[in-house]
Amino acid sequence: VGPEGYGLWTYAIALYGLVLSGVSLGLETLIPNAYGNDTARGDRFAGTALSLRMAGCIVAGVGLLLYALLLEPAAATRWAIVLVAPALFFRGTALAVRAVFTGRQQVTRTAAPILAGRIVELLVGLTIILAGGGILILLALHGVCWGIELLLAWRRLRQESSVRLAVPERDAA
Repeated sequence: VGPEGYGLWTYAIALYGLVLSGVSLGLETLIPNAYGNDTARGDRFAGTALSLRMAGCIVAGVGLLLYALLLEPAAATRWAIVLVAPALFFRGTALAVRAVFTGRQQVTRTAAPILAGRIVELLVGLTIILAGGGILILLALHGVCWGIELLLAWRRLRQESSVRLAVPERDAA
């Protein structure tokens, strides 16, 4: 991996982490709070919050891609940013889905998707490193593993709740 690869990894992850914190909007706190004693009300709020999170992640991801493709002069850095852009959407949405299960007091229901994503990332990542793979492959793996977690958690959410994506109601604004 080496110092140059580690620097590239750190820059890409820090940039995407900074952007992710900007699109967070505090939803990981607001979603569980919305449930209170009314699961149906919480599910309605969660659907709107998930829609907002997903839209924010898409806009931020497109912004990252535009920055990388139009303004980043170094090719390796440009590719690193392009590879973490999907992780922004997957991780941002997966964290919001985790918050829904927290609000529904079903935290253990997300354990399998979380473990699957992290274990795959760890084992495959170590294999890539031992095989001499580069940082760009590890960055792509990072996004894929967050995608796996999101896919598994989203499937469980759809099966076990009435949460549906929704736009904010005009009266609520």
